[in-house]
Amino acid sequence: MAAVPRRTTRPERPGFETDTYGLVLTTDRRVSARSYLGGALGYEQASADFTRHGGGSDSDTANAAVRYAFEPRGDIRFSTTATAGYGDIETTRPIAFSGTAANSNSDAWHAGLHLSGEHTFHATEKRRITAYAGAGYVTAERAEFNEAGNAAVVLRDIQDRRMDSLSVQLGMHITDTVQLGSTMISPDLGLFWIHEFSAEEDPLQGKLGTENSVGVSALSLVDADRDADRLRINAGLNAQVSKQVSVRLGYNGEYSESSTAHQASAALLIKF
Repeated sequence: MAAVPRRTTRPERPGFETDTYGLVLTTDRRVSARSYLGGALGYEQASADFTRHGGGSDSDTANAAVRYAFEPRGDIRFSTTATAGYGDIETTRPIAFSGTAANSNSDAWHAGLHLSGEHTFHATEKRRITAYAGAGYVTAERAEFNEAGNAAVVLRDIQDRRMDSLSVQLGMHITDTVQLGSTMISPDLGLFWIHEFSAEEDPLQGKLGTENSVGVSALSLVDADRDADRLRINAGLNAQVSKQVSVRLGYNGEYSESSTAHQASAALLIKF
């Protein structure tokens, strides 16, 4: 699995470009006539370049998820998904006036719970339209850290930082199927409106000073509030090469008043 996300720079928030590579293992099984239980384990390596002032970050992240789905009818599905992850983040921050750089290393974790419901309508034998509604809660925390390096002034005693988010989603998803020889091609398109009731994020608090703590001054920065409403577009093309092997190309985009984000991805899926 590989992905290339990009977020544009706006006055309120700097942009970045990211190259991401990872591996995901999934499994699911039927636990009753109308319910399924599944799980996933994943590892992801990402490298980000910041577009406004330069610098970047490298991260290694491990993720886990458990999902339970219940189908009262074949065209209606309710599901609950719990997620958790842990990552190690290394960041480089250039100092423009002195031509030096500051480096930091910190840990981060996240956990979330998502509830959703789907109702699928068959427009034709191979074309399906699915109405979707969901709600989710995510909490994340980055551990405290100190910068080091050859910069004259570095960040010191940066406190841990936490973010909590509660959101709802409404949308629809359209899929179709075309047979080309022995390969089955399935294009899909999803449009979703997302409203965030709360996206509280602690301010960045710490100190500015030299690496040996000389000339220290207090620091407190608050990020611009994220937009409460945004539009998400998911588009993809899946090629079923055989019963065990399929290839997927995808695009995910998010659009709001103050920012846009784009992500292209490619994945090779192998069933065992």
